[in-house]
Amino acid sequence: MKQFFWLFILVMIISTNVSAQTDSIYFKVKLLENKTYDFEINHITETISNTIQEDNKEKTDYDVLANNIKNSILMHYTLKTGTEINSEIDFILEYKQFKTYRIIGSKIDSIDGYLDSCKIYGRMKGQKISQIDSIIMPNKDNTIIDIFKNTMLNFELGAEYPEKYLKVADQFMMESPMKLPLGFFNFEANVISRYKLNKIENGLAYFDVKQDFVGNGEKLIDMKFSGSGTGEMIFNSKIFNALYTKINTNFKMSMAFTGKKIEMTMLNQSVTKLKLLD
Repeated sequence: MKQFFWLFILVMIISTNVSAQTDSIYFKVKLLENKTYDFEINHITETISNTIQEDNKEKTDYDVLANNIKNSILMHYTLKTGTEINSEIDFILEYKQFKTYRIIGSKIDSIDGYLDSCKIYGRMKGQKISQIDSIIMPNKDNTIIDIFKNTMLNFELGAEYPEKYLKVADQFMMESPMKLPLGFFNFEANVISRYKLNKIENGLAYFDVKQDFVGNGEKLIDMKFSGSGTGEMIFNSKIFNALYTKINTNFKMSMAFTGKKIEMTMLNQSVTKLKLLD
């Protein structure tokens, strides 16, 4: 009787482990119909720079202050999806919190509550907003609303990942261009992201993430840029989305223009959390 009991326990343990851990998943990121998602995104950036005045002019006050800049953005919003028609899906996006702060030297600028109760009605295709029907922004004039609308038309909830079956230890790579307008010139970079599937457990897939960045400015500026990042991603195969993503990056940049040479290091941490509310 005792032998049968322990044999039963052993079978149960093996069955549990087999059901909890699988060899492969179907990796596909998409928004489901008629669901409510909760997103929380936190970006923290610290920039350390050194301005070298090559034309023997004195440094300006801004040059001195800009030696160390810290920026932080916290966004919390819900996304309610409707019916999918022709690969597009209705949505209502409502901001719960939008908070930023910037520290330059001893000066602190902060914005809190600017987008509270802001609602956006529109349609999405994949992870990108394709159409905005209306925006409700209490106590904001039409100029601000139009600027915000144009900004949100380029807004992406996440990357467009490849759709495929993955086994533990499988890897895939994504390459995406990045273009940033920096005042009087444009900065372009190429971002290469590598994802490696470490384990699968209870419907969750755990990935290691590595990123490499190479960029340059326009010809009128002597500019070099490189960077790398590491992080992790937890993907829920039951709801076809990542529950948690954390990336730490380290960028190094140098540029020379109008008698100045600037050497810059940027440390960035980006954390995204997602919950399916219903």
